[in-house]
Amino acid sequence: MDSRSMRVPRRFVAPLFLAGFMAQPASAQYFEYSGVPSPAFNPTGSTFVIDGTTQSFSATPTAAAFLGIGTQAGFDASMSVRNAGTLRIDGSIGPGPFDALNIAAGGANASLTLTDSSQLLLAGNNPLVQVGRSGAGAEGSFSVLSGSGVSALLLSVGRDGSSGQMLIDGPGSSVTLTGLGTAACNAGVP
Repeated sequence: MDSRSMRVPRRFVAPLFLAGFMAQPASAQYFEYSGVPSPAFNPTGSTFVIDGTTQSFSATPTAAAFLGIGTQAGFDASMSVRNAGTLRIDGSIGPGPFDALNIAAGGANASLTLTDSSQLLLAGNNPLVQVGRSGAGAEGSFSVLSGSGVSALLLSVGRDGSSGQMLIDGPGSSVTLTGLGTAACNAGVP
């Protein structure tokens, strides 16, 4: 089994993401994911930009699709999607129960900004966007600007003692929450 076929949560540290999806020390987490990222996912430190391309995180049969931006206190992070870029989190083949994007958790400050007709697309098992999650001190910010759009089933802003803010601005900018949840969705959002 090579390191690419191992599907456990990964953690990233500044300044480099090592080729081969090797696990990084848990002491510094700017970005965290499970599932399989596109090969282009190569954050440098605390910032990642998707500029006119598509970056995907896909589930495997044993791991949900998940991306966390800023997942630990003291390790603030930001991501920008611009120039008609796309961030896709697709858990269609995964086990669930949730395929998710977290923007700030565990005391971190984090932001995601979509501009220039860019898209955030979540699909799969109860696809969820959480802006601010898990604990006091986490502050999430999510901006959907200049014709950009979001598609998911669930959206929460400021949960479990965290704070969050969301801005939707500009002609054509939209957030669409649609679809059917599974039984896990009825049991409560994680």
